[in-house]
Amino acid sequence: MHRLLLSLAALAGLAACNTSSTPDPKAPANEPAVIDTRPPAPAVAGAAPVKLIPDDYMDRRIPIDQAYSLAGFTMRNGDIAMLASLYHPNASLKTPDTTVTGNQSIAEQWNRFARGKSIADFQRTPRSLTVADDSTLIDSGSYVIKTARAVGDTISEKGSFVTRWRIRKEAAKWVMLEDQIAAGKVEKKKGGK
Repeated sequence: MHRLLLSLAALAGLAACNTSSTPDPKAPANEPAVIDTRPPAPAVAGAAPVKLIPDDYMDRRIPIDQAYSLAGFTMRNGDIAMLASLYHPNASLKTPDTTVTGNQSIAEQWNRFARGKSIADFQRTPRSLTVADDSTLIDSGSYVIKTARAVGDTISEKGSFVTRWRIRKEAAKWVMLEDQIAAGKVEKKKGGK
């Protein structure tokens, strides 16, 4: 008798498990997720290419100017990692006395320069921003570097720059690809005069 009751209970339990009911649309899915890992389909011939560089001049100018401001700030504060992130990994920096390649090396060079000269301010004033190709801009203008070693003693160096910017598709971020600095006039002021 005991075996019969146990068999009936097992049969009732099995029947209850196989009972189909209407699935609740809000309930979690019972099926495993399927992830498509195939590469994206190639572009269709005749399809419009993806535009990386904005048509509007200000949409190009503002991120470049923000990056220049951030570069000046990070130079003065010694944030090498942030400064390196503003340059392409294979970027080059050309100054009158040296050429440096690689974003980390460039950031370290700017940091040494800022510390050695006691830079108080580094401002770039752009004059021209031209589109070189579908992902590159060329910016040029003048710069002023102000140093202050003693209270009231300042040195201002003025010169020109030409910077080639590249937009990184994967990050939608502008980075410097080539940065050329040409020194110009140096003005010294003693004791705030």
